[in-house]
Amino acid sequence: MVTQRQVYFDIMHEVKEHDLEHAKRRVVEYQRRLYATNLEGNLRFYSQDKDGIPYAMIPTVIDGKKFYSTLLSRNYIKRRAWQESPNGPDKPENWNWTEWPPRTANDLIGCKSVCEFCAERDDPDTPDRTRLDHAYTEWIARALDFWHNNIFIWKKPKLGFGLYARNRIPEGTHIGEYTGLIVPYYGDENDGMDSYNMEIDGGPRLPKDPRLPDDPLPQFICRLDATKKGSIFRFMNHSCDPSAKVVQMRYGIHHRIVVVVATEDIEPGDPITIFYSKDWFNDGNPCWCRETACKWERRRTREKAEAGASDLDAKTNRSDTGRTERDKAGRKPPQKQCHR
Repeated sequence: MVTQRQVYFDIMHEVKEHDLEHAKRRVVEYQRRLYATNLEGNLRFYSQDKDGIPYAMIPTVIDGKKFYSTLLSRNYIKRRAWQESPNGPDKPENWNWTEWPPRTANDLIGCKSVCEFCAERDDPDTPDRTRLDHAYTEWIARALDFWHNNIFIWKKPKLGFGLYARNRIPEGTHIGEYTGLIVPYYGDENDGMDSYNMEIDGGPRLPKDPRLPDDPLPQFICRLDATKKGSIFRFMNHSCDPSAKVVQMRYGIHHRIVVVVATEDIEPGDPITIFYSKDWFNDGNPCWCRETACKWERRRTREKAEAGASDLDAKTNRSDTGRTERDKAGRKPPQKQCHR
């Protein structure tokens, strides 16, 4: 069996043997060969130059530890992570769907055989789960092909690795799926591993509360962790003026997925970015998007202005206080009047 590494060296040999224009015309073919599903072993991510030619495997460094993440076409779980306390979360109070802990990703984030959108139960005229899984597999293949034709990974100073459009991506395009390991979410994670996380609902929706205007609530929230395994969208950079967003959707009636959707026309060479969150950045982790709409720059400018005003007030107060004390110290005592 051929490995991805062997394919990479074959591609590099071909690039050296031919002129650049020849290599540029074969970029999509190189992509397909490099990430072919029939290769032996894990598939790693490779960065590309401005022409789209792969040149190096992409490392991930967290807490000083370097590793190479693996391409993942669909979500998965590790059942032991969902064992009940003390090792995992308790079984949700309203859980009556599948056994606990769940065995598969669909057991955890899928849905019942009742479609939540149309409320039609499965019957002989409705596609069964096997056919739905088959259709989902076909959708994964189409998304992979879309990546090869329209997206490349490129590294820029300060921004690091990011996704860029090879061809024009129209607004509203479902660019692809964000995949990863589904792990419990406790709401207070600070393990350094949240850089590649997305939230996704777990379990069937609870009945809608008539007192609330929102949609029915999920049973619980999960973390979709793409730190070590995930799709290409783990490389999306932040922007305060993003070109895409992540949306939770359902494919068929058995697959709850997180999809990246273009929020504007993305032109060739433009970055594919999302907005992380308003609390993501701080003085030790500044935003480098440099957009005119950069919320971090505006906040930092405002904070500096406020800090400067506070310093000026404090300096003025200290100056006034010091002047008063100096006046007191340097003032001559009043002379006694001599009454003649």
